[in-house]
Amino acid sequence: MKRFYFVITILIAAIFIMAYQYFKILNKGTSDNEWALNQTASNAALLVSFDNDKTFYEIINGQGIIRQVIGEQKTDLLKSIYEDFNANSSFKAISESNKVFLGFVPLKNKEIGFMITLQLKNKINPGIFKHLNAENNNNILKIKSGDSTQYYLSFKDNKLAIADNEDCLLHIFDNKNTNNNFASYIRTQNKFSKNVLANIYVDFNQLSKLLAPILNSELSGELNVLKQKDIYANFSYNFSTEKLLLNGYLDIQNDHNYFKLFENIPEQKIYIDEILPDKTANYAIYSISDYTNWQKALIKWHNNNKSAQKTEQQINLIKEKYRIDLNQILPKYIKNQFGCFELNTGEKFGLIALNNGDKLSQALLDLSTEYSPEIRIFKEPGILYSFFGEPFKKFDRPFYIIKDNFLVVANNASSLQVFLNSYNNGKLLAATSGYQQFISQLPNASTILYYINNDNSTDIFSRNLKTPYYKHFRSESGFKNYNAYGLQLMADNGKFLSNVVLMTKQKELSVDSLTHLP
Repeated sequence: MKRFYFVITILIAAIFIMAYQYFKILNKGTSDNEWALNQTASNAALLVSFDNDKTFYEIINGQGIIRQVIGEQKTDLLKSIYEDFNANSSFKAISESNKVFLGFVPLKNKEIGFMITLQLKNKINPGIFKHLNAENNNNILKIKSGDSTQYYLSFKDNKLAIADNEDCLLHIFDNKNTNNNFASYIRTQNKFSKNVLANIYVDFNQLSKLLAPILNSELSGELNVLKQKDIYANFSYNFSTEKLLLNGYLDIQNDHNYFKLFENIPEQKIYIDEILPDKTANYAIYSISDYTNWQKALIKWHNNNKSAQKTEQQINLIKEKYRIDLNQILPKYIKNQFGCFELNTGEKFGLIALNNGDKLSQALLDLSTEYSPEIRIFKEPGILYSFFGEPFKKFDRPFYIIKDNFLVVANNASSLQVFLNSYNNGKLLAATSGYQQFISQLPNASTILYYINNDNSTDIFSRNLKTPYYKHFRSESGFKNYNAYGLQLMADNGKFLSNVVLMTKQKELSVDSLTHLP
């Protein structure tokens, strides 16, 4: 018996020693990457982390979608950097399998640049760079690679930084960027895993700055989803020749954010997309379980955004003036999905699913004026914003129709007529094979779903993208052969499980072979 206890004691001690050594190594690995992560995260809104190994580069080199997303020039430059360094066996020996951080940053010349940081196993010997065509300027090496490409390099001890713009490296070793919220967020995700090809992190606080060189104007309309504060995202990158697919989480740390109203709403099958016209350029669809319960969170959101008093006054005014209590009427007839969409012409619409369109139509008669047999206009402003919040802020006193248990609104009666023509003639987005192919790539239930149709968005992108980026967007080497882009959010205990998909065009399939409608 004593021998048995002795063996058990030895085994337990061995387990503790192994666990100690494991976490010691793990903590050392994390510490080794502190500087590299902090430097890139403090400058970049978009950060990619991966292991510096041959397999990663071979897969990426065979992934044409990466070249289409970041462009020929950036792709060729990154390839040149890889070839320059991996041609040197000494550098390869101290860098192989190390964690690499690649960040995309806005530059002073109103372009987008990149910077790469990594910490090596040993102190860097300057001799490992002798094979490069380099000019030294205040400890920043200007590297000429090939006939036309160049980049910049700086190093200290075992720390290495590379960028396509010298400004990114000027203060890289000043120790000012010892920590920041984005880096802290990345560390908490513990996603430095070898089970995925790469991890992608997004800081929405800085995203508008990164996109400024691309866009002609401020982020507005449906693009407001990209202009958020205190939102971070992390995604795992999965290889595919037909699509760019990212899976991960969206973490909203601002209680005033509109997305917070949905963080505990179970995902559900989206169905209001069934009535969207085939010329839909983009949409944002939101799911709720029960409007009455969701409205409590909406009222709190109005309070946080200083709009509660105004909305309450407007509802009370309508009650006194028309003898209509909207707080009693609307919640009874609102179902469980609503959203906004935009056509290829730029016309914008709001869409709300109803459980009894006929009764709601009757209830709104005194609060609206007839424009045509099917189209009416609200007499008072701010109604939809009061009951649905941010997405309907742009529809202050809209025209509306109620059709087959759907309320559709627009700021122009002619827009609603365009919608009716498409709906009555069966020209619907859900009937197109391209949309069916896109939607089949996502889980069949969502809490929030964003969608962009590539072909239908051509004119919209031409107005919003600066000329060089629009040319790339429409080129064969860019996004011309893409079908659609989507962001799917599914509530998960205060976070959102997220899927990002960029889908290339596939061969046409018969409508009978793919069914989207339930």
